[in-house]
Amino acid sequence: MSRIQVIRRCFNCGTPLQTDDPEALGYINKETFEKYGPSSVLLCDKCFHEARYNIAPRAPEIDDDFLSIVQDAKASDSLIVYFVDVFSFEASFAPELVDELEGAKVLVCANKRDLLPPKESDDALREYVAHRFRAAKVSVKADDVILTSLNSLSNVSALVEEIQRRREFHDVYLLGSKNAGKSAFRDAFLRTYNNSFDRPVETVLYPRTEIPVMQIPLDASTYLYDFPGFPITNDIRGVCEGLVRKITPLKHVNGRKLTLAKGGAFSLEGLLYVALTSGRKTNMNLYFKNELAVRHGSSKALEGSFFRRLKDGKVGVYDPSYDEPADFDAFDIEVTETGKRDIGIEGLGWFSFEADKQTFRIMVPKGVSVYTSRTKIKRK
Repeated sequence: MSRIQVIRRCFNCGTPLQTDDPEALGYINKETFEKYGPSSVLLCDKCFHEARYNIAPRAPEIDDDFLSIVQDAKASDSLIVYFVDVFSFEASFAPELVDELEGAKVLVCANKRDLLPPKESDDALREYVAHRFRAAKVSVKADDVILTSLNSLSNVSALVEEIQRRREFHDVYLLGSKNAGKSAFRDAFLRTYNNSFDRPVETVLYPRTEIPVMQIPLDASTYLYDFPGFPITNDIRGVCEGLVRKITPLKHVNGRKLTLAKGGAFSLEGLLYVALTSGRKTNMNLYFKNELAVRHGSSKALEGSFFRRLKDGKVGVYDPSYDEPADFDAFDIEVTETGKRDIGIEGLGWFSFEADKQTFRIMVPKGVSVYTSRTKIKRK
């Protein structure tokens, strides 16, 4: 009797998969091919490494004009107020720009404190932010960090008083990424601002650049300069712009608990897939918007269902431009440290875990960066 056998193909390029010739099209490691059943999603080695595997996450793109602005601020002994989003910290922490801050007078405004668990120590959060700047060789102490929860109705008098005290009659430069809260501060400041000087509040092009800046007189000779937020080009909110409202928390995240053993995985809507590929079982806390659904199971089953559900539109939150394996970057993160660590996805959130030399497979929409750092939330 004749027998018809379905040929398994690469999910990305469609080439029939084969395990014999590494130099030929469709080659896949035999162990991988045999490990997963006919219903699993598989890619040939070429597609996995070229189309999906991103060895170096992208840093945010910073216009060179912003670097010259920081240099001007340092040369004039001005105060730089650098706004960061403490919930999506890495997305607002632009390494290229931060590198230029060493030697400057810096006050860090760590905004969106209200999105973090209310019982977490403010002192610990300030030290976390200060440590990240010090790790980048910028001399920031915990006392140089102010936690805020800015919105359109915020009272910013305490922050304004600290800025006035630290600026020592010099100019003030407001810098930060989009969505970090800089505009909310400016608008709240202007509501109570009284211009008693013979100079207008106006927007002009900053000298030698094409960057518009709002200049607000602080006295007869100095200004507060408010610059546009630099783009978050490696952040899921910048990559999947239509999802901003759906993925941005409006209240504090709870920290959902999960245990992951080797071979286990979880997914977050159609945005994130995480598998523990090696190392010991670990307890996790997931810090993403509370309303985003989490699925948990074996990596063998979950990876395939992740992409099938995406393709069929059976997830609540996803970007239709990113619905196939080729639309996702994959990262293998080998954690060499021990103790509590974080792995985060720029603009989406992070998970904390007990590190013990594990390796995690992370898949995110192409262009979105991931990071690992010391833990942000220390309480259990």
